[in-house]
Amino acid sequence: MISKYSHQFNRPITIIYPGEYFVSTESAVIGTLLGTCVSACLFDEINNVYGMNHFLLPYNSKHEKNNFLDQNALFGISSMEFLINAMLKKGASKPKIRAKVFGAGSILNDSELSKVVVNNNITFVKEYLQAENIPIISEDLGGQHGRKIFFFTEKSGKVLLKRILNEKIEFKINVEEKHYKAEVIKHEKEKNNEKVFRTNIIFGDDL
Repeated sequence: MISKYSHQFNRPITIIYPGEYFVSTESAVIGTLLGTCVSACLFDEINNVYGMNHFLLPYNSKHEKNNFLDQNALFGISSMEFLINAMLKKGASKPKIRAKVFGAGSILNDSELSKVVVNNNITFVKEYLQAENIPIISEDLGGQHGRKIFFFTEKSGKVLLKRILNEKIEFKINVEEKHYKAEVIKHEKEKNNEKVFRTNIIFGDDL
């Protein structure tokens, strides 16, 4: 996570990476770069609380069909919970929280694994928010490109989105996400803590 002052936006900006989330009640910008990953931008404009996460996969590598597991913010099941709880601690009211969701791009068209990850991430974030009664008022999911997003912590939860069509940048995103995924799977194989969340996601055997 990097925080600095942005002269482009004339306000502080915080850049988050996979496994991170950030919540603010001040006027700021939260940014990230997405490939197959997903970010949920949540906001309660009545109580002026805003937050965004960046997760890699819905679940960890130790799973059974229709189950989500673990407490690592790289995984959507934990990342969403951490983000919502952090917002509630800042004064948000859950019934007033709204969502905008982005990401899950198949940045390597010939990768079946990428397609499985993308479909699982999209299914997860929609199912999770529906289960939590948090309406999605805007989304930009799927496709065959990466995304750069900037979430403004202000009324209406404005988001600036730039689609990334540069093959070199998309390749770099893919390499970084594969590195995160490999490290996560290696780490999670050594853990036994489990948390269950029912879903209709189709699990790939190689995830």
